[in-house]
Amino acid sequence: DVEALARELTPLDMKVDELTTMGRVGIKSCSSHKCLDGRNPEYNEVYITSGNPYNSRLFQWTIEEVDGNYAIKSVSSQKYLDGRNSSFANKNGALWLTGRVPKGDSALQWKIEKVDGNFALKSISSGLHIDGRNPDYNANEVWLTNRAPQGETALQWEIFTIEDA
Repeated sequence: DVEALARELTPLDMKVDELTTMGRVGIKSCSSHKCLDGRNPEYNEVYITSGNPYNSRLFQWTIEEVDGNYAIKSVSSQKYLDGRNSSFANKNGALWLTGRVPKGDSALQWKIEKVDGNFALKSISSGLHIDGRNPDYNANEVWLTNRAPQGETALQWEIFTIEDA
């Protein structure tokens, strides 16, 4: 009996992942105050720009659970963030978008963890964090870096709901 089972469940039995239930989100750097820009489908490089996620799909993302990790998908390009490999550390153009399927693909999977009240985004494949840099950097100058995110605002991000899923 489904109704009887539902009455017996406690909140601990019904774990809800806040990130995957947020619907469309903006992802904004705590250091540069710029947002990840998923661009249009014809582009592969992720940009970091001063756009407004509430007014443009370029700055909107969805977060999915995949293989116990997260996949982050651009609303505008319909591509996933690709963490690539560690050889891309501290390079312009390191953060990429791809149309591959994230299941079984560690390059498209991320660990998103709470750090200092914000979020850190770490690639499963490269082990690198997304670096929002500072306000002087634009376009493809968003980096992947191996620094630890604790106390490092460049590696911390605000993730906030744009609208319901």
